[in-house]
Amino acid sequence: MKYTSNIVTLPSDITDAYLEALMTTTDPILKEEDLAAETLLELLGAAAAACRKMIIAKHLKGLEEAGLFKGVTCIDYPGFVWTAGSMRLYAASTFSICLMKTLAEDLAEDRRTLDDFISYLEIVQKIELQASVNVALKDAPEAAHRRLCGTVGSITQANCRYMLGLTVDNQLRLLNNIKGNKEMQVDDGPMANFKDDMSAIMPEPVLEV
Repeated sequence: MKYTSNIVTLPSDITDAYLEALMTTTDPILKEEDLAAETLLELLGAAAAACRKMIIAKHLKGLEEAGLFKGVTCIDYPGFVWTAGSMRLYAASTFSICLMKTLAEDLAEDRRTLDDFISYLEIVQKIELQASVNVALKDAPEAAHRRLCGTVGSITQANCRYMLGLTVDNQLRLLNNIKGNKEMQVDDGPMANFKDDMSAIMPEPVLEV
């Protein structure tokens, strides 16, 4: 179903709970040195999804109080009425975008440093790149693999850099631009690039759940 979107700032207790769960859950996965990048990426994605579902189920009332469902309409069903199930489905589709908005605001206002989270995203970014290279060159002869590894990596990086949506690259760009703007003390403040960076993360005002 298609819903109009409503991206809100998450309460600090929900943000704290998610970040703690994410770091705790993914830490043992990232310590595994013998797993292929594709396997690591799949495990990290499953871990992040599990953390989101757990936090949403536990804090659904807090998300409602934060205004996540306020003013949202279901385009497919004009007479739509929220249920606990539909709230959880909608929250699952918007939670990560709300999180990035919240973290950006917190970083700009010096409420968080986010060093651990940014480091986590950078590690995932490297794993994503390696996984993409592995998949692209899966059936290539060893000599061709060696010759093309760098080229395929560059192509993958370029594709990720300009991809729209909630990608790791777009999340890092949002947070790193705020850090850079703070360090350079730009005239428009830390959030100077916020609107453009968020529009890359969420390019459409309608969500399909």
